Amino acid sequence: MATTPVTTATIPVRLNLLIRIDPARWAADTAPAIDADVIAKALTEAGIPEAQAKEMAAQLTARPADANAPAAVRTAVREYVLAAVRGLEKLTAAGAAIADADRPAAR
Repeated sequence: MATTPVTTATIPVRLNLLIRIDPARWAADTAPAIDADVIAKALTEAGIPEAQAKEMAAQLTARPADANAPAAVRTAVREYVLAAVRGLEKLTAAGAAIADADRPAAR
């Protein structure tokens, strides 16, 4: 039996996870809350009419209706878990290259 010579010092490791999560308990939006009144005031001071400024501020601060939809939660959990794995000190110390094999690389 012939052996294949090793051409690289890296070893690919694939990790498959199944995470069951309650979307009602998952906080997909971790960004700090935006104060619509502060935005409206700043827009008004910049010369935008008050009614239009309030409407624009409301659009900026509105949370998307589908923020807890299954696809949005899956994406948020995937990003959270990948970020956690990328932050593991032992992996980073070993020079690990962590890629999401299920999705194309970011552009």
